[in-house]
Amino acid sequence: MFTGSLFESKYTPQDGIERNTRFGTRWTSSYTLGREFEFKKARTLQIGARVLYNGGFRYSPHDPVASAADGRYVPLAGAEWSEQVPAYFRIDARMAYRYNAKKFSGSISLDIQNLTSQRNINAVGYNALSNTLENLNYPGGDFIPVLAFQFDF
Repeated sequence: MFTGSLFESKYTPQDGIERNTRFGTRWTSSYTLGREFEFKKARTLQIGARVLYNGGFRYSPHDPVASAADGRYVPLAGAEWSEQVPAYFRIDARMAYRYNAKKFSGSISLDIQNLTSQRNINAVGYNALSNTLENLNYPGGDFIPVLAFQFDF
C-alpha cells in the first residue's frame, strides 16, 4: 500500500504576510508491504516492512549580527520558518510467528525500527560560541530491535 500527501501549513501574523509553519514540510509518503504464510495447525508467519519518506521540518534562520551581540539565538526578522532541513527517511521491518493451540495461543515477533540506522535531522540549534546554526539529529536514530512475546489463555 502506498500513501502520500501534498499539503501546505501556513499562518498569517499581524503584519499580514503569510508564512510557513514549522510543520510545513510540503509532502509526506509511506509504503507498507506485508505477507502472511499459513502453515498446518493454525500457525502463521508474518513479514512486513514500511518505508517513510517525508519533507523535512522548517526552521527560522538566525540574525548573525543580533545573535552575536546578545550571545543567544535571534531569528532573522521576516524570515520565520523559511528554511528547511533535508527530507526524513526511515525503513521499519517486522517478522512475527503466531500459533494456536486448544487452550492457548501466542506469538513471538521482532520489530526493527530504523533498519538502515538513518540519522534524520529533527531541528536546528544555535551555537553561541561559533555564532552558527547546527543540525540536531533525532534521538533514537539508530537501529532499534524490539522483541516481543505474547501468550493468550
